[in-house]
Amino acid sequence: MLGRIDVKVAGFTVYSKEIGFKSVDRAIKNFTDNIEKIKSVADGSAFDPEKIAKKAKSRAISSFRAKLPKGSLKVYDDFVGLSKSVKKARNDTINDSRRRIPGKLATIVTQYYGIKKSEIMPNKGAKAAANISNAYEKGIVYTGRLLTPTHFKMKAKTSIVPFQRADGSTGRRKVQTISAEIIKGQRKILGSSLFLAKSGAAEGAPMIPFQRRGKARTPIDVFKTLSVPQMLTGDLARPELEACIVEVMNERYTHNLNRHMSRYVKGKVGL
Repeated sequence: MLGRIDVKVAGFTVYSKEIGFKSVDRAIKNFTDNIEKIKSVADGSAFDPEKIAKKAKSRAISSFRAKLPKGSLKVYDDFVGLSKSVKKARNDTINDSRRRIPGKLATIVTQYYGIKKSEIMPNKGAKAAANISNAYEKGIVYTGRLLTPTHFKMKAKTSIVPFQRADGSTGRRKVQTISAEIIKGQRKILGSSLFLAKSGAAEGAPMIPFQRRGKARTPIDVFKTLSVPQMLTGDLARPELEACIVEVMNERYTHNLNRHMSRYVKGKVGL
């Protein structure tokens, strides 16, 4: 028996006990722990919900692991590792798909529509016909405006045709015939009422087709066709697009599963 130890802080006894030689280390540890508790109350950290939850979770895991037989501990660790591997593989697959799928979809669309691949690829400049937002839950979301025929290999041909005036005399006038290849390999005349005009007053503004609403010269509207989202969801290309998406995601998910689970599973994992 060494005697009695009393520890006081700010006039309060935080530890008091009769101790022996074997109790010295425990007394010092308890003293230190109590000092830390007082500090945490003083600075408010003892009431931090995140810290409390983190400590509780850590204690629960430690308690659970302590109760497991030694032979089962590795099985438990492998199970936790496998669960994390599946989550990592899922996240990596989503990121991989966002990078790989747009280019593959653009290639397929150009097989069915007379538009350039560079115009379908998103965020490639001001002339891009589509943009992509990578919403986590929604995946890949395409947005895009209705396009003028200039995006579909538009051609304009001017012809001189005769016409009869109101007084019975005849004259000649210019008539524009505008065609475009909206569906690949199927060039069609867009209509007899279309005419080309500048899209703006600025110098160098492109010539685009307009259409009159009635028989009068005005009002007129820009003639538009399809948008990129409509091409992606239309019946023409959709079956092949959907098959491409499934193929890419399955391939990337299998690859990422094998990469993350190789530590816990022997051989290859397949879907």
